[in-house]
Amino acid sequence: PWIGEDSNPVPNPEEIAQKMRSRGHRFVLLKSDGRGQGAAQNACLQASSSSLIGLMDADDRGEADRFEKLLDAMKEHPDWTAVCSQVRIFGTVSEGMNTYVNWQNGLLQPEELMQNRFVEIPALHQSGLYPRSLLLETLNGYRDLPGWPIDIDTWMRLAEAGARIGKVPQQLYGWRQHTLQSTRNHGRCGLDRLRNCKAHFLSRTLPPQVRRVEIWSTGRTLHGWKEALQCQLAEKDQKLELALFNWQPKGRSRGGAQRKEGGGGAAANATVKTEAEMEAESEQNVNGNSGYPKEDREEEMFVEVTQASSPPPPLPES
Repeated sequence: PWIGEDSNPVPNPEEIAQKMRSRGHRFVLLKSDGRGQGAAQNACLQASSSSLIGLMDADDRGEADRFEKLLDAMKEHPDWTAVCSQVRIFGTVSEGMNTYVNWQNGLLQPEELMQNRFVEIPALHQSGLYPRSLLLETLNGYRDLPGWPIDIDTWMRLAEAGARIGKVPQQLYGWRQHTLQSTRNHGRCGLDRLRNCKAHFLSRTLPPQVRRVEIWSTGRTLHGWKEALQCQLAEKDQKLELALFNWQPKGRSRGGAQRKEGGGGAAANATVKTEAEMEAESEQNVNGNSGYPKEDREEEMFVEVTQASSPPPPLPES
């Protein structure tokens, strides 16, 4: 449990709102009628009057002075568009999630966050403080998509908008881990969905002079990236050569339990989809745009795999 947290029953939102009001705070309870995470966050954006917006999941925890420290960081770095913080995880913490959060907490400068967005989500979105105009006007709000999670979609669009978001080197936000959280169990959080999102935005960022893309990996990951990129390139009618290199660093093996490609962990059957998600998936299926290459095009999209004995060449300095 978070410091100061006891075993008393958790109050419902109405009780919390009444308690906050009784102490002189302004607290407005909004309802989105189960239309999804994006719809709920957009309702808050529309109702807000402050120029700065902070988010927090109901079961997470935060330091009492986190917004003060986030605001101080924005004042200290006038070139930052927004700011977030390092994260502390608690609850049912897996080895893989602990490794991921440690990696994420090591990314502090805006350039580091945005350059690593194609590796993984570089920061926890709800740990931050953002200008209302950035979220509501520049991004036109949040998007509930059936294809991939809101968090990675938001980070990709922030990067496309040129936002510079720095990170405070303090763990001001507590991210609760439990077996039924959507990060582990929602279908759109699966590795294949995250890969499709990365491939979609990567194909949009490639300069027009790029004619060849090399994929260095192994096994299912290598072929998963091939399929995701082929699908995106075909949809955008981009003529690029894909080169596959089967390579893995020596002495490196994957640790922890393997995550299912389709998404979800042990409690995947508990996944609940909102009405908006089901409607979007239905429309996507009708249009024939499933996000995967069609079986009848597999032969046409065949790419030979090269067995690599040496590591990939270093990236050019930007």
